[in-house]
Amino acid sequence: MVRRVCYNAEHSYMLIRLKQTWYHYCEIDQGTVDALLAAESKGSFYNSNIKDSGTGGKFGCREKPVPDL
Repeated sequence: MVRRVCYNAEHSYMLIRLKQTWYHYCEIDQGTVDALLAAESKGSFYNSNIKDSGTGGKFGCREKPVPDL
């Protein structure tokens, strides 16, 4: 269950709270975040388009520095 989404467009950085856990994503574009926020089921959209597969995924920050906000 998506509880909260925070996005910094300048750094293409998103924090998302699922249940009680925060996850961070790097180099995520505004269009993807807008689509997430507009989705009928944010959880389904997240699982299909954003969630990393344990290997960092498309927007994972494992190999990228977290921006200094």
